[in-house]
Amino acid sequence: MIVTKNWLDEFVDIKAKSDAELSDALNSVGLEVDNIQHIDIPKGVVVGFVQNCIKHKYADKLSVCEVDIGDQIVQIVCGAKNIKKDIFVPVATIGTKLEDMVIKKTTIRDIESNGMICSSSEIGLPKTNDGIFELDSSLGEFKVGDSLSDINAFDDTIIDIELTANRGDCLSVHGVARDLGAYFSIRLRKCDYDISYTTTAVGQLYSLDCSSKIDSDILVSTGDFKDFKLNSIISLRTAYALCYDENIYKTVANYATHGYGVLYDMISEKLQKDKFGLSIIEISKDKDDFDQIYSDKKITTLGVDSNYLSIDEYAKSKDVAIISFYTNPDTINKRIFEKKIKTSDIYYKSSRGSEPDIEQGTKYIHHILSSCQVQIHSGVKQSITSYKPIELKVDLNEINKMIGQKIDYNKMTDILDSLGFGIKMLNGSLVEISIPQFRHDVKNIADITEEIVRIIGIDNIKASPLIMAEGLSQNPQMKTIQNINNIKLKCISNGFYEQISYLFDKKSRLTKYGFENVATNKDITNPISDELNTFRTTILLNLLQSVQNNIKQGFKTIGFFELGDIFDRNREQKKALSFVFSGEIESENIQNHGKAKKIDFFAFNQKIINTIGNYSLKPIKDISNKLIHPYQSATIVKDGKEIGYISLLPPAIADEFDLYKETFIANIEFDKLTFDDIKAKKLSKYQIVYRDLSIVAPKEFEFQKIIDLIDSLNCIEIKSFTLVDIWANKELKNNESLTIRFKLQDNDKTMDEKQINGIMDKVVKKLEKQLDIGLR
Repeated sequence: MIVTKNWLDEFVDIKAKSDAELSDALNSVGLEVDNIQHIDIPKGVVVGFVQNCIKHKYADKLSVCEVDIGDQIVQIVCGAKNIKKDIFVPVATIGTKLEDMVIKKTTIRDIESNGMICSSSEIGLPKTNDGIFELDSSLGEFKVGDSLSDINAFDDTIIDIELTANRGDCLSVHGVARDLGAYFSIRLRKCDYDISYTTTAVGQLYSLDCSSKIDSDILVSTGDFKDFKLNSIISLRTAYALCYDENIYKTVANYATHGYGVLYDMISEKLQKDKFGLSIIEISKDKDDFDQIYSDKKITTLGVDSNYLSIDEYAKSKDVAIISFYTNPDTINKRIFEKKIKTSDIYYKSSRGSEPDIEQGTKYIHHILSSCQVQIHSGVKQSITSYKPIELKVDLNEINKMIGQKIDYNKMTDILDSLGFGIKMLNGSLVEISIPQFRHDVKNIADITEEIVRIIGIDNIKASPLIMAEGLSQNPQMKTIQNINNIKLKCISNGFYEQISYLFDKKSRLTKYGFENVATNKDITNPISDELNTFRTTILLNLLQSVQNNIKQGFKTIGFFELGDIFDRNREQKKALSFVFSGEIESENIQNHGKAKKIDFFAFNQKIINTIGNYSLKPIKDISNKLIHPYQSATIVKDGKEIGYISLLPPAIADEFDLYKETFIANIEFDKLTFDDIKAKKLSKYQIVYRDLSIVAPKEFEFQKIIDLIDSLNCIEIKSFTLVDIWANKELKNNESLTIRFKLQDNDKTMDEKQINGIMDKVVKKLEKQLDIGLR
């Protein structure tokens, strides 16, 4: 996107800003400046007036001109086709240095020549035509003999801007000026357009039939083009902007589009006539759902291609229809993608978003055409849909949080207002923001924040460290599901198969084995069968039934678990984790000589530990059901809470279910389990030492007291200790021998015998003093 400083100044007052300030401002607002260059006209090039122009008597393609250059009238031989009498031209006087030559007095085909009448490219400007560059009042005030560099149009700066694909609103000088105005806190100029009107109305020339189904906004006006002449400033600026065309009608439309952003097309009045003699313009949908202009045939597809009749066709047309239109870029992009039709250069702007204010855009092109001696017919015909802007309710405090810096509310609203956003203050920091139609890329609060930041300037936002304070990304329900899945995986890895059974059981069976039933007034009123006539209050009976079925199939190693819901007497629901393991702990193999080891209490207990983590055991005080063995059973204590029990299945019960006598059960109240995150801790790199300690204690003595006493020592070298053996004989009478294995390790050095013996002596003395327990 190429703009010039003077062109920008027509929309916003930036005359006092330096080129460096403009460049910094554009870069700050996200319009990256690719190149910036001030126009430098060579010294010695002045305004000349051609007083007379005759053919060279010795050369048909040359002309001899008398040119007034202010302080003298000089004779200059010129070869341009468009040289003529009574025009202002740029003249390189004697001694002027152009790019590759110095102008000298010379003789051309026997005729003396004192200077050079120049084209635009010969004085360092872009090419505007194939002849000399004619000067007119559109360039600014000047008189004969003035240096060309002193004329306003040539005291200018060309700025080449790189635009991102979403900034279609800045594909015009007006759009860029809007951003600069917001940056410098300067309001856009209120344009007073100078338009020449005729007494003829558009309805006297054209008949417009516009379908209600079209998507585009359209405004049709007309003008008398019989005296149309492209002025110099339009030729020069379109050449700067790389949109100059040999078709001068297309050039003037390009100039207006580049200036204001509205898209235009032009149609000759040489169209199909209706019965009243009016030229017919029909706008409707084609077979591919595009908006098209028809008369007796298709003329153009809006936003996809352009009409622009040839210069000869326009020369035959006195009255020309000017079509100003806007097509939603999202709509046209989608259809082009679906239909894959060929497009022209106008699609580049319609697809990225042109200026939707076609009423102001029409006034702008009328103003431009009037400066080119076109007279505009009064009135317009239009089809403009009512645009309902997208409205966002935004908390300005949230914007400040996203920026990371507190910006004054008034500052933020002023910026948005200057960018064309509608602002309605609600309560406190809450505002309602209406997104203008030309900013179809703005969708949410993040986009609004970006608009504010780019006008303030990213360099003006104070840097602050990024705080990474991530909260829990999971809700409690999700965490529970993860814990359940993790427990199930551990159960499976320890040799248990998962069982899923009904939530129901038989009342008489629950009663038989000592389990409570749900109260009658809260129980099932319409059971599905007599075998499942109540809510289950334990999972264990279902597990034992499954073990029985597997033994009948010949399996010798059977381990099941189920994690499911059970109910209490009041029908309160809770989760239970139940285990059963029966038979052999290993399969028959060569190593065990075909005699597989049976499951025992210690092996089963280790499987449960591997599943739910370390815990301690203590004697069961009250046996709550008949599945608990009176002697080989224990209460499971974890994190100071009783969470369940573990037991050998009584032989009588095992016989009733036809199970192996080596059958063990465990029941855990799942909701009492804690699932803390695993925390890393430093491990010692020094050797681990194991020491066994055998003590004699009364048979009825609770081992938990020994555990509590050893823990109370707070000896960091004791990493763990485990009861590994219980032994008794007649000599010990009512006592038994307990062997405890200690795992010892120092964090700072390898332990020697003195240190090891010291720790063990400390344990023994504590046991003797507080529990009256000694070595065996």
